[in-house]
Amino acid sequence: MKLRTRVFFLYLCIITLVLVCIGVIMPSSLHEQNLENVRTDSVNQLRHIDFALSNFIKEVKQDISELLMHETVIDPDDRGFTSFLNVSEDTFQYDIGDREARIIDDLNAFRLTHPAVNSVYMGRESGSFVRSHPRPVPTRYDPRTRPWYTLAKNNPEAVMITEPYQSVTSPDVNIGIVKAMMYPNGTVYGVLGAESP
Repeated sequence: MKLRTRVFFLYLCIITLVLVCIGVIMPSSLHEQNLENVRTDSVNQLRHIDFALSNFIKEVKQDISELLMHETVIDPDDRGFTSFLNVSEDTFQYDIGDREARIIDDLNAFRLTHPAVNSVYMGRESGSFVRSHPRPVPTRYDPRTRPWYTLAKNNPEAVMITEPYQSVTSPDVNIGIVKAMMYPNGTVYGVLGAESP
């Protein structure tokens, strides 16, 4: 064989070997690199989401605590407040007095200034229930049995975050940020909360 043929054959073997290496090794290393990039991007996005949610929850917790400083909201006298304990959907009509109307105004102002909050509400040990806006359907409802109420009542010293729970009057699943309302002796007389879908 001539030298030229040998060099050409050797050159062809080297090119083939390089192409095989590029075809086998490169995709594998590129795949690993792509997976690492996706993992890094995902972790960074999750950190941003965690930061945003943590700040949102912290802000709403502080605002719930501030709402509990309103004299109209924390007045333990709930005589005449709306109750859904024995409601008939066909015959129920709201009959809101002046004190309850002032509380509704405070709760609704909170809801309107917090775009991620869809409802602000207050349940009392008497079973009365005051909400930032009318319930979609006035069905029988006992706030004392709801997850948000029991969580706050069982943890009266802290602002609590509920597990996701099903709304009674809509298909929404909500998360509540709630705080127990207490007499100076520590007895719970109600719960104030805000929920987001």
